[in-house]
Amino acid sequence: MPELPEVEQVRISLVPHVVGRTITAVQVDVAKMVRHPGVEKFRKNLVGRTITGVGRRGKYLRLELDDGTWLLVHLRMTGALLAVKKELPEPRFTHLVFQLDGPENLYFTDIRKFGVVALMGRDGYQDKGYASLGPEPLDGELTPQYLKEKARGKTAVLKAFLLDQSVIAGLGNIYVDEALFAAGIRPTRRVNRVTRKEWEALTLAIKRVIAQGLAHHGTTFRNYQDADGHMGDNSRYLQVYHRKGLPCLRCGTLLKQIKVSGRGSVYCPHCQNRKEGNRMTVIGLTGGIASGKSTVSAYLKEKGIPVFDADASAWEVEKAGQPCLQQLVEAFGKGILTPEGELDRSHMARLAFHDPRALQQLNAIVHRAVEDRRDRFLADHAGDAVVVLDAPLLLECGWEKKADTVWLVDIDPEQQIQRAMKRSGMTRQEVVDRINRQMPLEEKRKKADTIIDNSGTLEELYQKVEKALRGLSA
Repeated sequence: MPELPEVEQVRISLVPHVVGRTITAVQVDVAKMVRHPGVEKFRKNLVGRTITGVGRRGKYLRLELDDGTWLLVHLRMTGALLAVKKELPEPRFTHLVFQLDGPENLYFTDIRKFGVVALMGRDGYQDKGYASLGPEPLDGELTPQYLKEKARGKTAVLKAFLLDQSVIAGLGNIYVDEALFAAGIRPTRRVNRVTRKEWEALTLAIKRVIAQGLAHHGTTFRNYQDADGHMGDNSRYLQVYHRKGLPCLRCGTLLKQIKVSGRGSVYCPHCQNRKEGNRMTVIGLTGGIASGKSTVSAYLKEKGIPVFDADASAWEVEKAGQPCLQQLVEAFGKGILTPEGELDRSHMARLAFHDPRALQQLNAIVHRAVEDRRDRFLADHAGDAVVVLDAPLLLECGWEKKADTVWLVDIDPEQQIQRAMKRSGMTRQEVVDRINRQMPLEEKRKKADTIIDNSGTLEELYQKVEKALRGLSA
């Protein structure tokens, strides 16, 4: 079946042939292909109408008409819309003909007669499939969080979930297989077992394979062609689809084909071999100043769980002799050093927090060094069941992409201010200003998978942490 890239190429190729042309006659040879209204009304309401534009949503085409109605077209398995000069023979397998006032006619050909058309916008008729379409792969709405929310409470296999047009409009067998390979996930994985990092990787993979398909005018194996009769060129760039039994282009392992929800699915047993229950879970732990995040971090350490402390790492990379400190000196001058050659943190703070560009430069240097240490930490602990990335700015820095789940330690705002004043000696306004420099709490709550409320006693906090840990294996 033509998928989004193929249908988009049909749309692009149709525009110069049909836009501005008036329909002078309509021939219907297969009545079942006209979904709405009846054939006679269909003909009558189309004749005399001028095509003003060609749109697309998912795998559907829309031919916009000058009276505000539109012709909805779904090519299904083997359908094609072909613009052919009137003096040439009618294409094989033609079942609908739209005669135009120009030098060409528009032919709907379909070997299997599964394609459908409907005249929309006149009487309130709704095509259920079209009305229920989800966002397209390249829409901003398609995010890892969106997919995770759509999968919440479901246990469907991942391939079937991705083929659901109400979840993502335009994906089909070709591009789902390609996206799953790019993300390193087997098509049989249950959606409730997909991790945050995997949703992240899968979202990027979907966007990438669709963009590739568009760039190469779609994929042709048998029947797909655009309005000019041209074939797509994307088959040369496919990694797994239609390559059953051939060596994986990445690792050399022979590709396998299985049936998933009735669809043939090709995958690499080696590259798509992330097994459930036998992999490290990365907790991203974050929270504002005086929220109790450090208390949670210390408790997890006591339980023997490896913890990467981003704040402690930042202090380490800024010590004398570290490459990071040398980079800071090159950027800001030797005035940031104490007589002993250490970083004068008070001076650096005054310099950075009064100059947004200096703060950005400081963060770029330090964050890069800390991220290198973080990645080494994750590699060193790859055999552990659970590890923690403890970072106050976890969400601000995009570190949630490295985590399977994000825990936010939350606290009543007034309690937070009072604790911070007592702990640091800062004034109320200084505390408020520091809190306001971070991502708003409501936004953090939306991004977190687990919120640990620390407004109660220490014992209550520990109980909530234990509950969150049990949830990792639920």
